[in-house]
Amino acid sequence: MFYLPNNVAIDVDGIIDGMLDGDINILYFLDGKTGDVVSGEDGKSLPTDNTRYFQIPKIHLTSKEKWMKDFIRGLVYIEDKKLAGKLKEVFDFSGVYGVCEFLEEHDESWLVAWDEWQENSTFERLEVWFATLPLTIEAKWHGDDDCVICRAMREGADEEELLEAFAEQNELNNTTSVKYTDIAKTVEEVEQQLVAILTQYAPTKQITVQEVKKWVWDESGDPMRANKEYFEKWMMLFDLNFDDTDFKIIMDAFTDAWNYFPHKSLGGKSPRQMFESER
Repeated sequence: MFYLPNNVAIDVDGIIDGMLDGDINILYFLDGKTGDVVSGEDGKSLPTDNTRYFQIPKIHLTSKEKWMKDFIRGLVYIEDKKLAGKLKEVFDFSGVYGVCEFLEEHDESWLVAWDEWQENSTFERLEVWFATLPLTIEAKWHGDDDCVICRAMREGADEEELLEAFAEQNELNNTTSVKYTDIAKTVEEVEQQLVAILTQYAPTKQITVQEVKKWVWDESGDPMRANKEYFEKWMMLFDLNFDDTDFKIIMDAFTDAWNYFPHKSLGGKSPRQMFESER
């Protein structure tokens, strides 16, 4: 979550929607006091106080085109080479919107995947834009005080400390999950666990196991920051006003995904495989 200097949460989803809106006549602004997003038609009813309202930049079509090419080559091609070839043909003929129309008609699950891909890419632009504002915007981690992983993240734990926190938390949890340092699961079991979580707890935004795999595969940079960003991503998908048991069940599923799915930064291996090789 991102917060203004007055400790008010910012409507990040509203900003992303505004950045992606292709209507150049509709402008969007971040309210520097309330964190809300306000909009208005160009030349009509627009905020005039530029010390409070900050115009949200639009994502140019060329950026969306690049993201679509990356999406087709980097995700669709891995799963369905035939579909990837067809999408490339559609893209070459009618661009991003043509691909979206094709997916809406033929395979909405891939349209959901594209929406997530596009939003993740936009989120990176959002962070860059925040840095240009004359406001001190802070990203804060919110979690369960009884959660070992949450505490470790807030305290800036490094990769080794986070892995230790994962193991400790799994040992404390009274769920069906196993300890990270004990009985190994299969990737298939981890995938099934994720499917159950995404079905049972009805995330606020549709997401697939394949998209979670991509989050894990694409993590990069400082391990602690990458891990924190991953946790923030999945936490934003759920209404976390659960009791502690529910929260831990969801956390376990996404923790296992991080531990068992391959990471590009680890040479295509998972943290679990790295851990086993060092035992």
